[in-house]
Amino acid sequence: MRKQDRGASRRRAIGDLVAVAGCSVVVFALALHFQLPHRLAQHSAGDNGATSDAAVFFLATLAIGLIVFTSRRWRESVRESEQADVHRALYDPLTGLPNRILLNQRLTEALARVRQDDGRVAVLFLDLDRFKSINDNYGHAAGDHLLTSVADRLRAAVRGEDLLARLGGDEFVVICHEVTYTGEAETIAERVLLAMAHPFFVGDDELAISSSIGIALSDSTTRGRRDSAETLLHDADAAMYRAKSQGPGRFAIFDRTMKVDRVNRDKVEERLRDAFDNDEFTLHYQPIISVADERIVGVEALLRWEDPHRGTIPPLEFVPELEETGLIVAVGEWALEQACRQVKAWGKAYPRIGPLRVSVNVSPRQLVQARFGDVVTRVLQRTGARADQLCLEITEAALMGDVVSAWAELRKVKALGVNLAIDDFGTGYSSVSYVRNFALDVLKVDQSFVRALSSCVEDAAIVKAVVHMAHALSLQTVAEGVETPEQLQELREIGCDLAQGYLFSRPQAAEMIAALFAQEGGRRSRPARAAKVS
Repeated sequence: MRKQDRGASRRRAIGDLVAVAGCSVVVFALALHFQLPHRLAQHSAGDNGATSDAAVFFLATLAIGLIVFTSRRWRESVRESEQADVHRALYDPLTGLPNRILLNQRLTEALARVRQDDGRVAVLFLDLDRFKSINDNYGHAAGDHLLTSVADRLRAAVRGEDLLARLGGDEFVVICHEVTYTGEAETIAERVLLAMAHPFFVGDDELAISSSIGIALSDSTTRGRRDSAETLLHDADAAMYRAKSQGPGRFAIFDRTMKVDRVNRDKVEERLRDAFDNDEFTLHYQPIISVADERIVGVEALLRWEDPHRGTIPPLEFVPELEETGLIVAVGEWALEQACRQVKAWGKAYPRIGPLRVSVNVSPRQLVQARFGDVVTRVLQRTGARADQLCLEITEAALMGDVVSAWAELRKVKALGVNLAIDDFGTGYSSVSYVRNFALDVLKVDQSFVRALSSCVEDAAIVKAVVHMAHALSLQTVAEGVETPEQLQELREIGCDLAQGYLFSRPQAAEMIAALFAQEGGRRSRPARAAKVS
Protein backbone atom coordinates (compact mmCIF):
# COMPACT_ATOMS: atom_id res chain seq x y z
CA MET A 1 0.00 0.00 0.00
CA ARG A 2 1.23 3.48 -0.75
CA LYS A 3 2.29 5.62 2.23
CA GLN A 4 -0.51 8.12 1.71
CA ASP A 5 -3.13 5.30 1.67
CA ARG A 6 -1.69 3.78 4.83
CA GLY A 7 -1.63 7.18 6.53
CA ALA A 8 -5.24 7.89 5.55
CA SER A 9 -6.39 4.56 7.00
CA ARG A 10 -4.64 5.23 10.27
CA ARG A 11 -6.01 8.76 10.41
CA ARG A 12 -9.51 7.33 10.02
CA ALA A 13 -8.89 4.93 12.91
CA ILE A 14 -7.54 7.75 15.09
CA GLY A 15 -10.62 9.77 14.20
CA ASP A 16 -12.86 6.89 15.32
CA LEU A 17 -10.94 6.64 18.59
CA VAL A 18 -11.13 10.36 19.30
CA ALA A 19 -14.81 10.54 18.39
CA VAL A 20 -15.88 7.62 20.60
CA ALA A 21 -13.66 8.72 23.46
CA GLY A 22 -15.03 12.23 23.19
CA CYS A 23 -18.61 10.96 23.22
CA SER A 24 -17.84 8.85 26.28
CA VAL A 25 -16.38 11.84 28.13
CA VAL A 26 -19.37 13.98 27.22
CA VAL A 27 -21.83 11.30 28.38
CA PHE A 28 -19.92 10.81 31.59
CA ALA A 29 -19.76 14.57 32.24
CA LEU A 30 -23.49 14.97 31.60
CA ALA A 31 -24.21 12.15 33.99
CA LEU A 32 -22.16 13.77 36.71
CA HIS A 33 -23.79 17.12 36.02
CA PHE A 34 -27.31 15.79 36.41
CA GLN A 35 -26.44 13.61 39.38
CA LEU A 36 -24.49 16.28 41.32
CA PRO A 37 -27.51 18.27 42.83
CA HIS A 38 -29.14 15.03 43.86
CA ARG A 39 -25.93 13.81 45.50
CA LEU A 40 -25.56 17.13 47.42
CA ALA A 41 -29.11 16.85 48.74
CA GLN A 42 -28.49 13.28 49.76
CA HIS A 43 -25.24 14.27 51.41
CA SER A 44 -26.96 17.00 53.46
CA ALA A 45 -29.57 14.45 54.52
CA GLY A 46 -26.90 11.95 55.52
CA ASP A 47 -27.66 9.57 52.57
CA ASN A 48 -24.61 7.93 50.91
CA GLY A 49 -26.40 7.86 47.54
CA ALA A 50 -25.96 4.18 46.70
CA THR A 51 -28.26 4.51 43.69
CA SER A 52 -26.33 7.44 42.33
CA ASP A 53 -23.03 5.61 42.83
CA ALA A 54 -24.39 2.68 40.83
CA ALA A 55 -25.39 4.97 37.98
CA VAL A 56 -22.00 6.63 37.96
CA PHE A 57 -20.29 3.25 38.01
CA PHE A 58 -22.43 2.13 35.05
CA LEU A 59 -21.57 5.20 33.04
CA ALA A 60 -17.87 4.81 33.83
CA THR A 61 -18.02 1.20 32.72
CA LEU A 62 -19.72 2.26 29.51
CA ALA A 63 -16.96 4.79 28.82
CA ILE A 64 -14.28 2.19 29.43
CA GLY A 65 -16.10 -0.23 27.14
CA LEU A 66 -16.27 2.33 24.40
CA ILE A 67 -12.56 3.00 24.76
CA VAL A 68 -11.81 -0.73 24.55
CA PHE A 69 -14.03 -1.02 21.46
CA THR A 70 -12.23 1.90 19.81
CA SER A 71 -8.87 0.38 20.64
CA ARG A 72 -9.95 -2.88 19.02
CA ARG A 73 -11.20 -0.96 16.00
CA TRP A 74 -7.78 0.67 15.76
CA ARG A 75 -6.04 -2.72 15.74
CA GLU A 76 -8.44 -4.01 13.08
CA SER A 77 -7.80 -0.94 10.94
CA VAL A 78 -4.04 -1.46 11.22
CA ARG A 79 -4.45 -5.14 10.30
CA GLU A 80 -6.60 -4.20 7.29
CA SER A 81 -3.97 -1.70 6.21
CA GLU A 82 -1.27 -4.35 6.44
CA GLN A 83 -3.40 -6.78 4.43
CA ALA A 84 -4.01 -4.08 1.83
CA ASP A 85 -0.25 -3.48 1.73
CA VAL A 86 0.33 -7.15 0.99
CA HIS A 87 -2.40 -7.24 -1.67
CA ARG A 88 -1.06 -4.16 -3.43
CA ALA A 89 2.44 -5.61 -3.36
CA LEU A 90 1.36 -8.91 -4.94
CA TYR A 91 -1.53 -8.04 -7.28
CA ASP A 92 -1.90 -5.87 -10.36
CA PRO A 93 -4.12 -2.88 -9.50
CA LEU A 94 -5.69 -2.69 -12.99
CA THR A 95 -6.74 -6.30 -13.60
CA GLY A 96 -6.60 -7.73 -10.08
CA LEU A 97 -4.33 -10.52 -11.34
CA PRO A 98 -1.17 -11.66 -9.53
CA ASN A 99 1.83 -9.55 -10.49
CA ARG A 100 5.43 -10.52 -11.24
CA ILE A 101 6.38 -10.92 -7.55
CA LEU A 102 3.56 -13.33 -6.73
CA LEU A 103 4.05 -15.11 -10.06
CA ASN A 104 7.69 -15.84 -9.21
CA GLN A 105 6.71 -17.09 -5.76
CA ARG A 106 4.00 -19.42 -7.06
CA LEU A 107 6.15 -20.67 -9.94
CA THR A 108 9.03 -21.42 -7.56
CA GLU A 109 6.65 -23.34 -5.27
CA ALA A 110 5.19 -25.26 -8.23
CA LEU A 111 8.65 -26.24 -9.47
CA ALA A 112 9.60 -27.45 -5.99
CA ARG A 113 6.50 -29.68 -5.86
CA VAL A 114 7.00 -31.24 -9.30
CA ARG A 115 10.63 -32.05 -8.52
CA GLN A 116 9.38 -34.28 -5.72
CA ASP A 117 6.66 -35.85 -7.88
CA ASP A 118 8.63 -36.06 -11.16
CA GLY A 119 5.90 -33.94 -12.77
CA ARG A 120 6.06 -30.94 -15.07
CA VAL A 121 4.98 -27.30 -15.06
CA ALA A 122 4.18 -25.39 -18.25
CA VAL A 123 4.52 -21.62 -18.58
CA LEU A 124 2.60 -19.75 -21.28
CA PHE A 125 4.01 -16.28 -22.01
CA LEU A 126 1.42 -14.18 -23.86
CA ASP A 127 2.01 -10.83 -25.60
CA LEU A 128 -0.67 -8.81 -27.39
CA ASP A 129 0.08 -7.94 -31.02
CA ARG A 130 0.09 -4.23 -31.93
CA PHE A 131 -1.22 -3.16 -28.52
CA LYS A 132 0.84 0.06 -28.52
CA SER A 133 -1.08 1.33 -31.52
CA ILE A 134 -4.29 1.13 -29.45
CA ASN A 135 -2.80 3.38 -26.78
CA ASP A 136 -1.44 5.78 -29.40
CA ASN A 137 -4.67 6.11 -31.37
CA TYR A 138 -7.38 5.69 -28.71
CA GLY A 139 -5.63 6.85 -25.53
CA HIS A 140 -4.43 5.08 -22.41
CA ALA A 141 -7.89 4.89 -20.87
CA ALA A 142 -9.05 2.80 -23.84
CA GLY A 143 -5.89 0.71 -23.56
CA ASP A 144 -6.59 0.03 -19.87
CA HIS A 145 -10.17 -0.95 -20.69
CA LEU A 146 -8.87 -3.35 -23.33
CA LEU A 147 -6.41 -4.92 -20.87
CA THR A 148 -9.16 -5.59 -18.32
CA SER A 149 -11.28 -7.17 -21.06
CA VAL A 150 -8.35 -9.35 -22.10
CA ALA A 151 -7.81 -10.40 -18.48
CA ASP A 152 -11.48 -11.43 -18.18
CA ARG A 153 -11.26 -13.56 -21.33
CA LEU A 154 -8.05 -15.20 -20.18
CA ARG A 155 -9.60 -16.09 -16.82
CA ALA A 156 -12.38 -17.89 -18.66
CA ALA A 157 -9.99 -19.64 -21.06
CA VAL A 158 -7.52 -21.19 -18.60
CA ARG A 159 -8.21 -24.13 -16.30
CA GLY A 160 -9.35 -23.60 -12.73
CA GLU A 161 -6.10 -24.90 -11.25
CA ASP A 162 -3.92 -22.68 -13.46
CA LEU A 163 -2.50 -19.36 -12.30
CA LEU A 164 -2.98 -16.33 -14.53
CA ALA A 165 -0.76 -13.30 -13.91
CA ARG A 166 0.04 -9.98 -15.54
CA LEU A 167 3.71 -9.08 -15.84
CA GLY A 168 3.02 -5.51 -16.93
CA GLY A 169 2.12 -3.69 -20.11
CA ASP A 170 0.45 -6.15 -22.48
CA GLU A 171 2.26 -9.25 -21.18
CA PHE A 172 0.42 -12.05 -19.37
CA VAL A 173 1.65 -15.40 -18.04
CA VAL A 174 -0.21 -18.63 -17.31
CA ILE A 175 1.28 -21.27 -14.99
CA CYS A 176 -0.16 -24.67 -15.87
CA HIS A 177 0.22 -27.09 -12.97
CA GLU A 178 0.68 -30.84 -13.29
CA VAL A 179 1.10 -30.99 -17.06
CA THR A 180 1.83 -34.57 -18.08
CA TYR A 181 2.66 -33.99 -21.76
CA THR A 182 3.29 -31.15 -24.20
CA GLY A 183 -0.11 -31.53 -25.86
CA GLU A 184 -1.89 -30.32 -22.73
CA ALA A 185 -0.05 -27.00 -22.84
CA GLU A 186 -0.75 -26.70 -26.56
CA THR A 187 -4.45 -27.27 -25.94
CA ILE A 188 -4.54 -24.46 -23.37
CA ALA A 189 -2.66 -22.16 -25.77
CA GLU A 190 -5.12 -22.94 -28.57
CA ARG A 191 -8.03 -22.19 -26.22
CA VAL A 192 -6.47 -18.84 -25.30
CA LEU A 193 -5.89 -17.91 -28.95
CA LEU A 194 -9.47 -18.85 -29.78
CA ALA A 195 -10.76 -16.63 -26.96
CA MET A 196 -8.67 -13.75 -28.24
CA ALA A 197 -9.89 -14.21 -31.82
CA HIS A 198 -13.26 -12.61 -31.08
CA PRO A 199 -13.30 -8.82 -31.57
CA PHE A 200 -13.01 -6.35 -28.71
CA PHE A 201 -14.83 -3.04 -28.55
CA VAL A 202 -13.36 0.34 -27.66
CA GLY A 203 -16.29 2.73 -27.64
CA ASP A 204 -18.06 2.16 -30.94
CA ASP A 205 -14.95 0.77 -32.66
CA GLU A 206 -14.52 -2.96 -33.17
CA LEU A 207 -10.90 -4.08 -32.80
CA ALA A 208 -9.31 -7.39 -33.75
CA ILE A 209 -6.52 -8.02 -31.22
CA SER A 210 -4.43 -11.15 -31.69
CA SER A 211 -1.73 -12.48 -29.39
CA SER A 212 1.49 -14.47 -29.60
CA ILE A 213 2.22 -17.21 -27.06
CA GLY A 214 5.48 -18.85 -26.08
CA ILE A 215 5.39 -22.17 -24.19
CA ALA A 216 8.14 -23.55 -21.96
CA LEU A 217 7.95 -26.76 -19.92
CA SER A 218 10.04 -27.69 -16.90
CA ASP A 219 12.34 -30.67 -17.19
CA SER A 220 10.49 -33.97 -16.92
CA THR A 221 12.98 -35.73 -14.60
CA THR A 222 14.77 -34.82 -11.42
CA ARG A 223 18.01 -35.89 -13.10
CA GLY A 224 17.64 -33.16 -15.68
CA ARG A 225 18.50 -29.52 -15.27
CA ARG A 226 16.99 -27.82 -12.25
CA ASP A 227 14.68 -25.23 -13.70
CA SER A 228 14.26 -21.95 -11.87
CA ALA A 229 11.30 -19.62 -12.22
CA GLU A 230 13.50 -17.06 -13.94
CA THR A 231 14.87 -19.61 -16.42
CA LEU A 232 11.43 -20.95 -17.33
CA LEU A 233 10.00 -17.46 -17.85
CA HIS A 234 12.99 -16.50 -19.98
CA ASP A 235 12.53 -19.62 -22.12
CA ALA A 236 8.82 -18.94 -22.59
CA ASP A 237 9.65 -15.35 -23.56
CA ALA A 238 12.11 -16.60 -26.21
CA ALA A 239 9.44 -18.96 -27.57
CA MET A 240 6.98 -16.06 -27.71
CA TYR A 241 9.37 -14.11 -29.94
CA ARG A 242 9.63 -17.13 -32.23
CA ALA A 243 5.82 -17.29 -32.42
CA LYS A 244 5.63 -13.55 -33.15
CA SER A 245 8.13 -13.90 -36.01
CA GLN A 246 5.80 -16.44 -37.64
CA GLY A 247 2.89 -14.01 -37.73
CA PRO A 248 0.16 -12.84 -35.33
CA GLY A 249 -2.07 -15.27 -33.46
CA ARG A 250 0.41 -18.16 -33.13
CA PHE A 251 2.19 -20.12 -30.42
CA ALA A 252 5.58 -21.81 -30.30
CA ILE A 253 7.21 -24.30 -27.90
CA PHE A 254 10.66 -23.53 -26.57
CA ASP A 255 13.66 -25.51 -27.73
CA ARG A 256 17.41 -25.00 -27.27
CA THR A 257 17.87 -23.31 -30.66
CA MET A 258 15.67 -20.44 -29.50
CA LYS A 259 18.10 -19.61 -26.74
CA VAL A 260 20.90 -19.46 -29.28
CA ASP A 261 18.71 -17.32 -31.55
CA ARG A 262 17.95 -14.96 -28.64
CA VAL A 263 21.65 -14.59 -27.82
CA ASN A 264 22.46 -13.95 -31.48
CA ARG A 265 19.61 -11.45 -31.75
CA ASP A 266 20.89 -9.62 -28.69
CA LYS A 267 24.36 -9.46 -30.25
CA VAL A 268 22.95 -8.20 -33.56
CA GLU A 269 20.89 -5.57 -31.75
CA GLU A 270 23.96 -4.41 -29.83
CA ARG A 271 25.98 -4.19 -33.05
CA LEU A 272 23.23 -2.22 -34.81
CA ARG A 273 22.96 0.19 -31.88
CA ASP A 274 26.71 0.74 -32.03
CA ALA A 275 26.47 1.34 -35.79
CA PHE A 276 23.75 3.93 -35.26
CA ASP A 277 25.67 5.65 -32.45
CA ASN A 278 28.87 5.67 -34.54
CA ASP A 279 27.18 7.20 -37.62
CA GLU A 280 27.81 4.12 -39.79
CA PHE A 281 24.42 4.41 -41.48
CA THR A 282 24.20 6.60 -44.55
CA LEU A 283 21.77 7.37 -47.37
CA HIS A 284 22.23 6.73 -51.06
CA TYR A 285 19.90 8.22 -53.63
CA GLN A 286 18.52 6.85 -56.89
CA PRO A 287 17.17 9.34 -59.46
CA ILE A 288 13.54 9.18 -60.53
CA ILE A 289 13.15 10.14 -64.20
CA SER A 290 10.32 11.58 -66.23
CA VAL A 291 9.51 8.95 -68.86
CA ALA A 292 8.48 11.62 -71.39
CA ASP A 293 11.76 13.58 -71.53
CA GLU A 294 14.11 11.65 -69.18
CA ARG A 295 14.67 14.56 -66.85
CA ILE A 296 15.37 13.97 -63.16
CA VAL A 297 12.33 15.02 -61.17
CA GLY A 298 13.07 13.30 -57.87
CA VAL A 299 15.18 10.82 -55.95
CA GLU A 300 14.51 7.87 -53.67
CA ALA A 301 16.51 7.76 -50.43
CA LEU A 302 17.87 4.29 -49.67
CA LEU A 303 19.50 3.23 -46.41
CA ARG A 304 23.04 1.80 -46.42
CA TRP A 305 25.34 0.48 -43.68
CA GLU A 306 29.03 1.28 -44.07
CA ASP A 307 30.62 -1.22 -41.70
CA PRO A 308 34.30 -0.32 -41.01
CA HIS A 309 35.28 -4.00 -41.15
CA ARG A 310 32.91 -5.51 -43.72
CA GLY A 311 32.39 -2.54 -46.00
CA THR A 312 28.96 -1.73 -47.47
CA ILE A 313 26.34 -4.18 -46.20
CA PRO A 314 23.27 -4.78 -48.42
CA PRO A 315 19.97 -3.60 -46.93
CA LEU A 316 18.47 -7.09 -47.01
CA GLU A 317 21.08 -8.18 -44.46
CA PHE A 318 20.30 -5.58 -41.81
CA VAL A 319 16.95 -3.87 -42.45
CA PRO A 320 14.95 -6.96 -41.29
CA GLU A 321 17.02 -6.94 -38.09
CA LEU A 322 16.27 -3.25 -37.59
CA GLU A 323 12.58 -4.13 -37.95
CA GLU A 324 12.71 -7.04 -35.51
CA THR A 325 14.63 -5.17 -32.83
CA GLY A 326 12.53 -2.03 -33.18
CA LEU A 327 15.57 0.12 -33.99
CA ILE A 328 13.96 0.94 -37.33
CA VAL A 329 11.88 3.59 -35.50
CA ALA A 330 14.95 5.63 -34.50
CA VAL A 331 16.89 4.90 -37.69
CA GLY A 332 13.84 5.68 -39.81
CA GLU A 333 13.38 9.09 -38.20
CA TRP A 334 17.08 9.83 -38.75
CA ALA A 335 16.80 8.81 -42.43
CA LEU A 336 13.71 10.97 -42.88
CA GLU A 337 15.48 14.02 -41.45
CA GLN A 338 18.65 13.44 -43.49
CA ALA A 339 16.65 13.12 -46.73
CA CYS A 340 14.69 16.31 -46.04
CA ARG A 341 17.88 18.25 -45.28
CA GLN A 342 19.46 16.94 -48.47
CA VAL A 343 16.60 17.83 -50.79
CA LYS A 344 16.46 21.33 -49.31
CA ALA A 345 20.23 21.73 -49.76
CA TRP A 346 20.04 20.58 -53.40
CA GLY A 347 17.23 23.00 -54.11
CA LYS A 348 19.28 25.87 -52.70
CA ALA A 349 22.53 24.89 -54.47
CA TYR A 350 20.95 24.07 -57.85
CA PRO A 351 17.87 26.25 -58.28
CA ARG A 352 17.70 25.44 -62.02
CA ILE A 353 16.71 21.81 -61.33
CA GLY A 354 13.27 23.06 -60.37
CA PRO A 355 10.98 21.32 -57.84
CA LEU A 356 12.68 18.14 -56.63
CA ARG A 357 10.90 15.50 -54.55
CA VAL A 358 12.58 12.96 -52.28
CA SER A 359 10.92 9.62 -51.55
CA VAL A 360 11.56 7.91 -48.21
CA ASN A 361 10.50 4.39 -47.25
CA VAL A 362 8.39 3.96 -44.12
CA SER A 363 8.40 0.64 -42.25
CA PRO A 364 5.36 -1.00 -40.64
CA ARG A 365 6.84 -0.55 -37.17
CA GLN A 366 7.24 3.16 -37.68
CA LEU A 367 3.51 3.43 -38.30
CA VAL A 368 2.36 1.33 -35.35
CA GLN A 369 5.03 2.01 -32.72
CA ALA A 370 5.47 5.75 -32.97
CA ARG A 371 3.27 8.80 -33.39
CA PHE A 372 4.42 8.96 -36.95
CA GLY A 373 2.41 12.03 -37.92
CA ASP A 374 4.06 13.98 -35.10
CA VAL A 375 7.49 12.66 -36.17
CA VAL A 376 7.02 13.96 -39.73
CA THR A 377 5.82 17.32 -38.41
CA ARG A 378 8.92 17.71 -36.23
CA VAL A 379 11.26 16.70 -39.07
CA LEU A 380 9.77 19.26 -41.47
CA GLN A 381 10.01 21.96 -38.82
CA ARG A 382 13.64 21.13 -38.01
CA THR A 383 14.83 20.90 -41.60
CA GLY A 384 12.76 23.65 -43.19
CA ALA A 385 11.87 21.37 -46.11
CA ARG A 386 8.50 21.91 -47.77
CA ALA A 387 5.92 19.19 -47.19
CA ASP A 388 5.29 18.81 -50.95
CA GLN A 389 8.98 17.97 -51.43
CA LEU A 390 8.52 14.79 -49.41
CA CYS A 391 6.94 11.54 -50.58
CA LEU A 392 6.51 8.68 -48.13
CA GLU A 393 6.58 5.20 -49.62
CA ILE A 394 4.54 2.59 -47.77
CA THR A 395 4.39 -1.09 -48.64
CA GLU A 396 1.12 -2.97 -48.60
CA ALA A 397 2.49 -5.01 -45.69
CA ALA A 398 2.59 -1.83 -43.59
CA LEU A 399 -1.14 -1.37 -44.15
CA MET A 400 -2.33 -4.95 -43.87
CA GLY A 401 -1.48 -5.30 -40.15
CA ASP A 402 -3.57 -2.50 -38.66
CA VAL A 403 -5.34 -0.38 -41.25
CA VAL A 404 -7.14 1.80 -38.68
CA SER A 405 -3.94 2.75 -36.87
CA ALA A 406 -1.97 3.24 -40.10
CA TRP A 407 -4.58 5.50 -41.63
CA ALA A 408 -4.90 7.53 -38.43
CA GLU A 409 -1.21 8.44 -38.71
CA LEU A 410 -1.19 8.87 -42.48
CA ARG A 411 -4.16 11.21 -42.27
CA LYS A 412 -2.04 13.55 -40.14
CA VAL A 413 0.73 13.37 -42.74
CA LYS A 414 -1.64 14.13 -45.62
CA ALA A 415 -2.93 17.18 -43.75
CA LEU A 416 0.60 18.57 -43.85
CA GLY A 417 0.73 18.32 -47.66
CA VAL A 418 3.11 15.34 -47.81
CA ASN A 419 2.73 12.93 -50.76
CA LEU A 420 1.97 9.25 -50.21
CA ALA A 421 3.00 6.35 -52.42
CA ILE A 422 2.32 2.62 -52.38
CA ASP A 423 5.57 0.76 -53.04
CA ASP A 424 5.76 -2.55 -54.94
CA PHE A 425 2.19 -2.11 -56.13
CA GLY A 426 0.56 -5.26 -57.44
CA THR A 427 2.38 -7.76 -55.21
CA GLY A 428 -0.16 -7.72 -52.38
CA TYR A 429 -3.68 -9.06 -52.01
CA SER A 430 -5.78 -5.95 -51.56
CA SER A 431 -4.07 -3.31 -53.66
CA VAL A 432 -7.22 -1.85 -55.22
CA SER A 433 -8.92 -1.46 -51.83
CA TYR A 434 -5.91 0.49 -50.53
CA VAL A 435 -6.04 2.82 -53.51
CA ARG A 436 -9.71 3.47 -52.81
CA ASN A 437 -9.43 3.89 -49.03
CA PHE A 438 -6.16 5.82 -48.74
CA ALA A 439 -5.58 9.26 -50.20
CA LEU A 440 -2.59 8.21 -52.30
CA ASP A 441 -0.62 10.30 -54.77
CA VAL A 442 1.69 7.75 -56.40
CA LEU A 443 1.63 4.07 -57.38
CA LYS A 444 5.01 2.40 -57.81
CA VAL A 445 4.74 -0.57 -60.18
CA ASP A 446 6.83 -3.47 -58.90
CA GLN A 447 9.95 -4.30 -60.92
CA SER A 448 8.84 -7.92 -61.33
CA PHE A 449 6.19 -6.69 -63.81
CA VAL A 450 8.50 -4.14 -65.48
CA ARG A 451 11.25 -6.69 -66.02
CA ALA A 452 9.05 -8.85 -68.28
CA LEU A 453 7.37 -6.02 -70.21
CA SER A 454 8.84 -7.04 -73.56
CA SER A 455 8.58 -10.79 -73.09
CA CYS A 456 5.36 -11.40 -71.16
CA VAL A 457 2.01 -10.27 -72.54
CA GLU A 458 0.32 -10.76 -69.18
CA ASP A 459 2.79 -8.55 -67.31
CA ALA A 460 2.52 -5.87 -69.97
CA ALA A 461 -1.27 -5.98 -69.61
CA ILE A 462 -0.98 -5.62 -65.82
CA VAL A 463 1.29 -2.58 -66.09
CA LYS A 464 -1.02 -0.99 -68.63
CA ALA A 465 -4.07 -1.61 -66.44
CA VAL A 466 -2.33 -0.13 -63.38
CA VAL A 467 -1.29 2.98 -65.30
CA HIS A 468 -4.78 3.54 -66.68
CA MET A 469 -6.39 3.01 -63.26
CA ALA A 470 -3.94 5.43 -61.64
CA HIS A 471 -4.62 8.12 -64.24
CA ALA A 472 -8.35 7.68 -63.78
CA LEU A 473 -7.79 8.38 -60.08
CA SER A 474 -5.46 11.33 -60.79
CA LEU A 475 -2.43 9.44 -59.48
CA GLN A 476 1.12 9.33 -60.82
CA THR A 477 2.81 6.04 -61.68
CA VAL A 478 6.48 5.13 -61.18
CA ALA A 479 7.96 2.05 -62.83
CA GLU A 480 10.69 0.42 -60.74
CA GLY A 481 13.67 -1.58 -61.98
CA VAL A 482 13.95 -0.15 -65.52
CA GLU A 483 17.16 -1.60 -67.00
CA THR A 484 16.84 -1.49 -70.80
CA PRO A 485 15.88 1.09 -73.44
CA GLU A 486 13.20 -1.33 -74.66
CA GLN A 487 11.50 -1.30 -71.27
CA LEU A 488 11.61 2.48 -71.21
CA GLN A 489 10.04 2.66 -74.66
CA GLU A 490 7.26 0.25 -73.62
CA LEU A 491 6.53 2.42 -70.59
CA ARG A 492 6.44 5.53 -72.74
CA GLU A 493 3.90 3.92 -75.06
CA ILE A 494 1.77 2.76 -72.13
CA GLY A 495 1.78 6.27 -70.69
CA CYS A 496 3.70 5.65 -67.45
CA ASP A 497 4.74 8.95 -65.83
CA LEU A 498 8.02 8.24 -64.05
CA ALA A 499 10.69 5.54 -63.88
CA GLN A 500 13.79 4.57 -61.96
CA GLY A 501 16.37 1.85 -62.38
CA TYR A 502 19.91 0.95 -63.43
CA LEU A 503 19.26 2.25 -66.96
CA PHE A 504 19.49 5.74 -65.51
CA SER A 505 21.61 5.35 -62.38
CA ARG A 506 22.41 3.03 -59.52
CA PRO A 507 21.80 4.35 -56.00
CA GLN A 508 24.70 6.69 -55.22
CA ALA A 509 26.01 8.91 -52.46
CA ALA A 510 24.66 12.46 -52.28
CA GLU A 511 27.88 13.89 -53.75
CA MET A 512 27.51 11.77 -56.90
CA ILE A 513 23.90 12.82 -57.36
CA ALA A 514 24.93 16.44 -56.91
CA ALA A 515 27.43 15.93 -59.74
CA LEU A 516 24.51 15.14 -62.05
CA PHE A 517 22.87 18.43 -61.13
CA ALA A 518 26.14 20.28 -61.64
CA GLN A 519 26.94 18.85 -65.08
CA GLU A 520 26.96 21.42 -67.83
CA GLY A 521 23.62 21.29 -69.57
CA GLY A 522 22.28 18.99 -66.89
CA ARG A 523 23.06 15.87 -68.89
CA ARG A 524 24.43 12.52 -67.80
CA SER A 525 25.84 10.09 -70.32
CA ARG A 526 24.66 6.49 -70.54
CA PRO A 527 24.81 3.88 -73.30
CA ALA A 528 21.45 4.65 -74.87
CA ARG A 529 20.65 8.30 -74.20
CA ALA A 530 21.34 10.97 -71.60
CA ALA A 531 19.19 11.64 -68.59
CA LYS A 532 18.42 15.32 -68.40
CA VAL A 533 18.07 17.40 -65.30
CA SER A 534 14.89 19.43 -65.12
